[in-house]
Amino acid sequence: MQRSLTTLLAAFLLVLSTRRVGGQGSRHENGIVRVIGVAFDSVRGAPLAGAFITLTSPARASRSAESDSLGRFHFDGVVPDEYVVAAQHAAFDSLGLTGSSVHVHVTDGRDTVRLGTPSFDRLWRIACDDRSPPADTGFVFGTARSAATRLPVADAVVTVRWSELVVDKTTGVGRRPWRTEARTDERGGYRACNVPTGAILQIQAAADSSADRVGTDVIDLVAGDRRVERLDLVIGASATDSHSLTAGTVAGMVSDEDGTPIVGARVSASGMPEARTDSAGNFVLRGVAPGTRQFDVRAVGRTPSSAVVDVYPRDTARVALVLRSVTTLAAMNVRSNRTYQRIVADGYEQRRRMGFGQFRDSTELARHATLSSVFEEMPNVIVSPSGSTRGAKVNFPNVKGTGRCDPYIWVDGVLDRSGRFDELAPDDIAAIEVYPHAFTTPGEFVVRKDQQLCGSVVVWTKRSFP
Repeated sequence: MQRSLTTLLAAFLLVLSTRRVGGQGSRHENGIVRVIGVAFDSVRGAPLAGAFITLTSPARASRSAESDSLGRFHFDGVVPDEYVVAAQHAAFDSLGLTGSSVHVHVTDGRDTVRLGTPSFDRLWRIACDDRSPPADTGFVFGTARSAATRLPVADAVVTVRWSELVVDKTTGVGRRPWRTEARTDERGGYRACNVPTGAILQIQAAADSSADRVGTDVIDLVAGDRRVERLDLVIGASATDSHSLTAGTVAGMVSDEDGTPIVGARVSASGMPEARTDSAGNFVLRGVAPGTRQFDVRAVGRTPSSAVVDVYPRDTARVALVLRSVTTLAAMNVRSNRTYQRIVADGYEQRRRMGFGQFRDSTELARHATLSSVFEEMPNVIVSPSGSTRGAKVNFPNVKGTGRCDPYIWVDGVLDRSGRFDELAPDDIAAIEVYPHAFTTPGEFVVRKDQQLCGSVVVWTKRSFP
């Protein structure tokens, strides 16, 4: 069986660390020199800014420096001798490596010490194929371990799924699903090759046991500009198995960019009740099935975030999450004064008296746990699983009556293009207006430049109402 990727990478870096480079630095009149160097991420093709660089020798005290925004570093007053120059950075950690190092013989030369990650081509040949890698293609690798024993799991199945946009002359633009599978080796290592860059990958690991099939949650991994992604997985019970004797706990804090706690943020995970943060931004989820789990965090006016957490039996995993502000909210806050609130309320009541749509205020919304249940009781509203509105997708009949159309969503008087509607729950909303037909939609909620002529859903949050 092939050696694991991390073993091969370690062997590769060992070769790098034993090479000698003579004549580093530039000599001064008193015999000491300046050692200069550069740290580079060969996978992304970018400098390693903020790398921790050390210069060590058995006969001399160790020294350290930090690379600048261009990856450059230097050491002044170095006595010519044999040294080891090493770099540590998150880029190495993401590849499962401790860092990069070289032996250098400092004399009076002017060469530059070069440290960096292996190139993508080299990593591809180690992990996937001797041939040149296709364009816009990368690979995912990692190690699978057991939640119960914390030891590597051999012969586990790791499935990677993604979709790509396709254009068909008949059906138009659609999505084509893709998947690939990899099995872990005797060290628990896996590698999934030929995955696209820039896509959202859904990764899940599973292993067979005598009782049932155990595994991880479906983990979302955004394949960015780096063509190599690492994801280590902990295989435990299924997400619905939260037996008290084996379950774990996840505790965490949710804050904004300035470290201020966010109150009332929603923390959710597959197969578990939703939790909310308290006045200090803290939350606790108990009875979590062991394994790698994904937790999604949402709050009104904040960009949603998620965290991948390894949960072990009878143990507590801790996580800190930062939710950033939605940029469009700043302009809306200027309008949310008492005068604006009165205008909103008066306009809502006037449209309600006209009777062209469906209207629900906070008293009626309070009887519902989700927005989908609110829409389900309205005529001419089609609610289907998945999509938006917290687990349900809302459609209206199109103008011809032969199909469906996607309604325009308005939040606090602004056409929602940021996905804020997905973050809302009934207790966030002061009132809601639903106009299933474009021709009975009030003029201020009609998008005239669009030809689909669909109705609108108008949501007023409690910050916009008196």
